[in-house]
Amino acid sequence: MPGKRIRVSYQRHQVGEATRLYEEVASAPNADERTRVFCSNRLAALGQETLLAKGEWIALTPKDEKDVNWVTALGKVRRFENGAVEIESDAEGHLLFSRGRVGTEFEVKGEFEVVNSSTKDFQAGLVMGVPEPSSSGWYGFRLKRNIVDGEVVSLANGWSRQEVHQAVALDGHRNSFQFKFHQGKADTWLNGAQVLQQAAPSKKMRMNLDSLLGIGAFNDMNDTVIGYQNVKIRRLGLGEKEDR
Repeated sequence: MPGKRIRVSYQRHQVGEATRLYEEVASAPNADERTRVFCSNRLAALGQETLLAKGEWIALTPKDEKDVNWVTALGKVRRFENGAVEIESDAEGHLLFSRGRVGTEFEVKGEFEVVNSSTKDFQAGLVMGVPEPSSSGWYGFRLKRNIVDGEVVSLANGWSRQEVHQAVALDGHRNSFQFKFHQGKADTWLNGAQVLQQAAPSKKMRMNLDSLLGIGAFNDMNDTVIGYQNVKIRRLGLGEKEDR
C-alpha cells in the first residue's frame, strides 16, 4: 500500500524515497486539501533534511510568518527580508521549532538581540528534542539575565531547574552564541568564548534521529521582544541511515 511505503521510508530516514512518494501523493488528481497540506509540510521538512544530510550550513529561522516547516508554540513572530526574526514573548515565553529532523549530532551558531524589554531581564536560546512548553521531556539552552539567576548560560531539561549553568557576562543588547552537540554532551560559546564544555543536565542528553530543533526561552514575568539573526545549523557525524 502507498501509505505504508511512505510511512516506512519516512521513519527509516530514506529522505530521497520519501520525498518522491510524498510528491506523487500531493500531485495525484484525487488528493484532497487535507492530504495536500500534510504532504506540503512533510516535503518542506524533507527539503531541509536533504541539505542537512550533505553537511551544509542552513538557516534555522522561518522563511516567513506562515512557513509550513515551522511550528510556533509560544509568541508572535515577525520576519525580515534579511532572514532575521523578532519574537514577541507571551506570558510563558517564546518557542518555535522546525519540523525537519536534525538527528543526534549537530552544531548551531547565531546571534540574538534584545529588541525590547519592559525590565532589564531577558532570555534567549535554543530548544531541542520534541519541544513542548508543558513538559520537560526535551532540552533548552538559554542565555538569560534576571533578578534570581543573574547573568547565566543554562542547559536544562526543558526550562526546568534540572540544569547545568555557568555565570557569564552578557551584553545587554546583542550577543553571539555557538552550540555543539556530540555524543550526548554539549559545548557552548558566548561571544567567542567557551562557557560550557561537555555539559549535560543529567549523565547524558538523550537525543535521537527524530529530534527537532528551534529557538526559544522562558519569560521572566516581563514583556520582551527578542531578535535572532544569522542562526544556522549543520549536521555532524553523517553516519545516520539516510539516502543522499
